[in-house]
Amino acid sequence: MARKTKKKSGFERLSSGLAGMGSFAVGSGRTVVLSILVIGALVIATMLTWNSVSERVLSSSDYILTAEDFEITPLPPWIRTKIANQAFVYLTASGGQLSIMDDNVTELVAQAFSEHPWVERVVRVSKHHPARIVVELEYRRPVCMVMVRDSNGDNGLYPVDARGIFLPTADFTPVEASRYPCLNLVGIDVVPVGGVGKHWGDERVVGAAEIAEAFGDDWYKLDLKLIEPDKASRSAYHSVYAYVIYTNGGTKILWGRPPGSELPSEAPAADKIARLKEFAEVRGSLDGSQPRTPLDVRNREGLRVLERMAMKIRSERLAEKVKTDSKSDKSKRNPALKRTAAKQASPRS
Repeated sequence: MARKTKKKSGFERLSSGLAGMGSFAVGSGRTVVLSILVIGALVIATMLTWNSVSERVLSSSDYILTAEDFEITPLPPWIRTKIANQAFVYLTASGGQLSIMDDNVTELVAQAFSEHPWVERVVRVSKHHPARIVVELEYRRPVCMVMVRDSNGDNGLYPVDARGIFLPTADFTPVEASRYPCLNLVGIDVVPVGGVGKHWGDERVVGAAEIAEAFGDDWYKLDLKLIEPDKASRSAYHSVYAYVIYTNGGTKILWGRPPGSELPSEAPAADKIARLKEFAEVRGSLDGSQPRTPLDVRNREGLRVLERMAMKIRSERLAEKVKTDSKSDKSKRNPALKRTAAKQASPRS
């Protein structure tokens, strides 16, 4: 008959377990237990030490960022603004410090640079030790100056990029600004809707900027000077303007609509530019042998020299000159007219 096993009480089971652990510690498991105790002690000691020195370490130059610690994509020649310095001022405007230990420091830096008017796009931001932030940027490029009357009544030149974004003016000297393609809006009441770094807010500016962008360096090779808006027509959502271009010699070029907005009967921008280059190569310049003869590049069939328009313009100018000369001759022959002219020219007492 099998012997009945006596059921152990709770106290007996606890005593048996402690005895087993003791034998384990005394036996082969002693090394493991001691290792765990040593590691635990080291962790605690490290934590206590870090708590006492962490503030001093994290506030050192190895972690705290300065403006000099921003490494950005090299600036193109048209930008003189210290973009990194301005971004740093923006980030620390509240008086706080910027550390590479901040979890969201790369997001904050990306946001600061994306707000700058010269920055088209923030490609990538990374942080490194010792304190360093690397920022990869794409910059906006000026393609055109918009000429409007400023508050003093003078003709001011304001840069825009190919999308009509209003760019900082402080980076350009008057001489540098005058070298860019120029959209003449003098006499037209138009000002930027947004501030610097925002869209100008006028379709005429966008269209002219697109034309200037299409020409690129050919603008200078063809000795072009001004773009002016001509007639406008309404599309589904906005006005589309036609444009005329003037050379430095005064020749008028009937350009038509901006690139990508041409009428079905109109030549694309690339063809228009190619025709002007071919004409200039044959004639020596766009002014040709008879300066100020209008050129029409709009038609798909090719460039047209508008002789009739040129003859009309020359006739009007000749008639005006004859009229002026006639008045001058009468004044010389008639003493009374001469005295009247003298009185009108002399200042009133």
